[in-house]
Amino acid sequence: VVSDRAWGVEAERPRKLWYSKPKVAGIAYEWSSDLVVELPPRAGRALAVVDLNGSVAALCTGGVWAVTGSGPDNALLSGGFNPPEQVSDTACTDRGSVVRTPAGVIFISNGRFAMFGPGGGRVFEQVDASQLGAVCPVLLRETHEAVWLSSSGAHMVYNYQVDRWTSWSTDTVPALVAAARDPVSGYVN
Repeated sequence: VVSDRAWGVEAERPRKLWYSKPKVAGIAYEWSSDLVVELPPRAGRALAVVDLNGSVAALCTGGVWAVTGSGPDNALLSGGFNPPEQVSDTACTDRGSVVRTPAGVIFISNGRFAMFGPGGGRVFEQVDASQLGAVCPVLLRETHEAVWLSSSGAHMVYNYQVDRWTSWSTDTVPALVAAARDPVSGYVN
């Protein structure tokens, strides 16, 4: 959800971003086949749509693309969205890694963690994500941390308040996270 609209990526054609009519209190999100933004071919596949400080950002295999404008009203008459613009060439390569923090949106890009936020984008070259396997991100607001629980047992942690990375092994995952883990899958519910 970005502002007053729900957004999604079409599964069969992942360059198409669907958006709802503006939300009306007491009514479910309404959709129309006319409410679609198509990304250009160089965007690649869209893996996620996120709220980036009130604006729509599509995290794609060809970089980060912004969609600006207010969109049409509930009668589909006035307003619209501008054509998507590339705001970063940093690719998102793992849809399951995306997490929004107060510092920006963090995701895996070609085996490294990357962040895109109000100050632009950056890749954390020193942090290797290539051996993590499947990840499940969790935002721990109280400790200002984003944690990527990993199927490999090496869990990556980023403290966005102090801009520092660390790792936890399965044996050292704090009780705060361990209590939320599913005993079967090992992932946070």
